[in-house]
Amino acid sequence: MLGMALNAHPSIFYGGEISSLWNDAPSEALCSCGETLTECPIWKAAIAAALSGMGPGGATRARELRDDAIRFKSPGGSRRASAAAGAAAYREMTGKLYQSLASSTRARVLVDSSQHIAHTLLTSELPEIAPRIVHLVRDPRAVVYSWSRARKWPTRNGGIMLQRGALTAIRGWVTHNLKLMGHLSRSRVPHLLLRYEDFAEQPAEIAQRVRMFIGEDAGAPGGSEVMVGETHIVRANPLRFHRGPLTITPDDEWMTALSPRVKLVVTVLTYPLLRRFGYVARVTQPV
Repeated sequence: MLGMALNAHPSIFYGGEISSLWNDAPSEALCSCGETLTECPIWKAAIAAALSGMGPGGATRARELRDDAIRFKSPGGSRRASAAAGAAAYREMTGKLYQSLASSTRARVLVDSSQHIAHTLLTSELPEIAPRIVHLVRDPRAVVYSWSRARKWPTRNGGIMLQRGALTAIRGWVTHNLKLMGHLSRSRVPHLLLRYEDFAEQPAEIAQRVRMFIGEDAGAPGGSEVMVGETHIVRANPLRFHRGPLTITPDDEWMTALSPRVKLVVTVLTYPLLRRFGYVARVTQPV
């Protein structure tokens, strides 16, 4: 939702989870415009630029390079020469992809909501960009509840069902946030911490804050509604296919729908980070 709100600005392009671009064959994966990635004019050109010189099987090779990059950049990850070379090749490939997107969309700012921290680290090193990182967090109890519901990620031939158990979701939430916080504490890249709940309650104000953070005109104050036209978003939440008015409001269904036992387990296992991110008031509510 934050990406779509930012995308409404004429000089900002929201591309979705770009590190996941290579998860599926481009001929099967769908852009939010409704076309496959090989038929969407924006992504067709970007993929061609990224894979230039790779020959047949380029998308498979791109996925291998991304996985090498993740292994190389992860704490305690592989330091083999092949992994280092793969990480460098992935960074170069992603730079070509970004340049094509900037050219096709005429955007000054590209918003990439990738979840892989290794991808964030590598792309922050690209000499042709001025990186900014927005660390967006959500109450882990809401995250656990969201992952407990099976979701269908559309593809040309149907879709992929995604679902996680509570412990898997907790481990992912804690691990991701700790790793990112560790990186940001050592990085010189400007970064901004935001909570989903604050954005959902004041979407216009938070979107303005982000635009100012990335050096864009903040624009006129708005309300809770965003007008969504045609977008070109990959691999993000299925909401990316939405068109027309989008009203952003807090989603707190988890407070009543999540079982008291699961709430207690999540609260206990994530309590230090709950305090760190300012969810103490929520923690004191009955579970």
